[in-house]
Amino acid sequence: MRKAIPAVLLLSFAVSAMAQNVGDQATAGNNNERTDLNAQMGNFQPPLALSQTIPLNGVLSATSFLQFDEFLVIGQGQVQGNPVTYSLHDLTGANLLSVTFQGDAAALDYTPAYANDILLLGGPATSTVKAVRVSTPEEIWEDTSVGGTLARDPIVTNNMAIYSGESKVVAVPSVDGPGAALTLWEIETTTADAPLALNGNSLYFLGQDTALHGVDIRDGSAMFPPIAGVAGNGASLIADRKLVFFADPASSTVGALNVQTQTLVWTDFLTGLSISPGIALAYDLLFVFSNDNAQGEAEIRAYDPNAGGTPVWAVREETTGAEFAVVANNIVYYYNSGSQTVRARDAFTGRLLWCIPKGDVRALAAADGQLLVLDATSLEVYESVNTIFLPQIGDGPVPDGTQFSTLITLTNLSDEIATGAVNFIGQDGAPLPLPVIGIVGDTSNVLFNIPPRSTRLIQTSSDPDDLRVGWASVGSDQPIRGAAIFQRADAGVPLFEAGVSQSTAIGDSIVVALRRELDRPGGGPSVDFSTSLAVANPLTQQASLTLELVDSDGDVVSTVERTLDADNQFALFVQELFPDEFPADMITEFEGSIRISSDVPVAVTSLRTIDGFQLSSLPAGQER
Repeated sequence: MRKAIPAVLLLSFAVSAMAQNVGDQATAGNNNERTDLNAQMGNFQPPLALSQTIPLNGVLSATSFLQFDEFLVIGQGQVQGNPVTYSLHDLTGANLLSVTFQGDAAALDYTPAYANDILLLGGPATSTVKAVRVSTPEEIWEDTSVGGTLARDPIVTNNMAIYSGESKVVAVPSVDGPGAALTLWEIETTTADAPLALNGNSLYFLGQDTALHGVDIRDGSAMFPPIAGVAGNGASLIADRKLVFFADPASSTVGALNVQTQTLVWTDFLTGLSISPGIALAYDLLFVFSNDNAQGEAEIRAYDPNAGGTPVWAVREETTGAEFAVVANNIVYYYNSGSQTVRARDAFTGRLLWCIPKGDVRALAAADGQLLVLDATSLEVYESVNTIFLPQIGDGPVPDGTQFSTLITLTNLSDEIATGAVNFIGQDGAPLPLPVIGIVGDTSNVLFNIPPRSTRLIQTSSDPDDLRVGWASVGSDQPIRGAAIFQRADAGVPLFEAGVSQSTAIGDSIVVALRRELDRPGGGPSVDFSTSLAVANPLTQQASLTLELVDSDGDVVSTVERTLDADNQFALFVQELFPDEFPADMITEFEGSIRISSDVPVAVTSLRTIDGFQLSSLPAGQER
């Protein structure tokens, strides 16, 4: 049954709803379209570093949160006999208001909605919906008539609140709330425990019978007859102008419906679909998340939704869990619970870009140029940092009697003074003291100030007695670029130089693999050309690497597994990496590539060498 409202009131609400963006645009996934995209994140991208931890006053076991303006809303299920509770906090974590619901659910599967100072709340084991005025803050109205609200995430526009329960869908003035004279419209129908979705004036929801309903929010009128057999309890729902996308855990189905023709456009199947959410829509791609694809793996897929659901990429994790996904600045963030890491992948290729080791994650959000990670009692805030990696540096004597040194070039790209430090790190992850020109004594930390749009050179001074090798991390308060130039000198006279640019930490790389023996003109010992590979792990967790030697036909001829502890590095020639393919007593000629795959991002570089002398850099192939 649908309750109508006067035409004059209808017109006033319709104009406002169409004229302004609805919902909270600050946090990915919390606008009313529920695309899980935050397009207002500036240049936010890895590397990421923890900037602060906000303790949440009075919170014992958080299960969800919403960030908007200068506020946090934390939800928690029943804890130690306490009822389901939402608490409003400022950005210091101070509790400004608590709103309770009677219920007995330990978990809280409900995402609040916010717009224009009004916050709409519900819960898993309650038939009550409550509205809070944030600026006051105070509860302003409630509705106990809709039935259970589990997972039925609501919507708030600038002047309308739309919410549902097991028995009805209701629209009311967001400030005044329900009432015989105030209710704009209501539809008596059994609804699935799934979110509402809105695009423009079109509202979509699922029934208990798995049918998709579409109504016009201006008067609650049906836009088309219910479409049977779409999705049910636990489903995710996203709407754009023409298509409605769904992910249904019960049937392991993901797909798209054309709401103009009421026809199914495409479907695919993936078991173990996540419900937090199962899908996200961004950059003309639909991302689908599976906690367990029935093989003990989390799986993430990307489709072209406007080309019949054409697959674009798919990746699998070695452990289960792909939860709390958000998309921001061309990157997909999610929590892999099996490995207890927050992971970041390139939205267009699926390449692994960053990992944050963190257990007991309850929710993620991307807001205000930050990644927010919720645990039971606090909120961790991660920010982008201007850090670059140089996977190979060294200084000291080498066996042929020459001297090895490293020249680091840094360029300040900004219009401000760049202040920072170069950190030398040994292969074992410990600080690596080196002699540096202009500094008395060895140091593992070189501070710098670089004028706007200028450069700085930092060179090791070639210790005559001790060869030391490792890698470098360079941090700055401004965007910088860097390179390492390796120099071999005899009595101070340079013989060979090769420069390599900074490396991006990433999960997959490809480098040239070369081993060749050439005769010297006029006789004498032959010349040995070879590839040297350096890999550094800049993260705080161990990396598991797979290195594949691939011939010129693209066939894998040898595979090696290695682990690399946090901050550790190795630098080896191709014959040292794959000793079975290159016997020590002979030079086996080879031309191909090395594929490097890692479960956490690593920094990679390589050199073309002759008899161990560097000739030139061999840039790593990396796809972002």
